[in-house]
Amino acid sequence: MKAQRCPSQAERLGALSVPQVARRWHTTRRRVRRLLQAGRLPFVEINGEIRVPLAVVRGREAT
Repeated sequence: MKAQRCPSQAERLGALSVPQVARRWHTTRRRVRRLLQAGRLPFVEINGEIRVPLAVVRGREAT
């Protein structure tokens, strides 16, 4: 039986930080930032920090 991973606070809030997206997608933070700057990855700003909605991340993973 596979152990369940505990969701992070960001996942519970429904948004991930740039480093979290990079780790999840096995890429660099720089690549994620480039997607954000190009407008290819929507984001929100929460308390001055960039967050990518979890629904957006999951949607990109499904394609």
